[in-house]
Amino acid sequence: MQNDFFKNNNFSKAKIIWGDLLNLYFIKENISTVPTPRLILILQVIDALESIEPNYSKEFLINLKGFLNKGDVLVVSNPLRSISGKNRFDIKRRWLEEFIKENFVLIDKFDFFDEEFLIAKPI
Repeated sequence: MQNDFFKNNNFSKAKIIWGDLLNLYFIKENISTVPTPRLILILQVIDALESIEPNYSKEFLINLKGFLNKGDVLVVSNPLRSISGKNRFDIKRRWLEEFIKENFVLIDKFDFFDEEFLIAKPI
């Protein structure tokens, strides 16, 4: 559906890829089909990856880095509030920011609509 939207609105190079984030081969094969430069959105999935397998998000990001080119941009977001919006999370993902700083170039970090965004580029 989103890919049809892109096609119908002259965004011929845009592409949404759905798949299992635990399958790194699937990710590599599909990212390689998208022309560069690419904008890779990893939106609100870090906590889910960590709940499935501790530290998998680090492995995922390191592997993803290996698939990226110099002009690509990575956007990682995390929720700051519950879905209802009533409860603000006390969780600080400093480890994630530090990990990104160690393995990518952190371009920007900001909060927007109860979500934290980290914008990075491969080194």
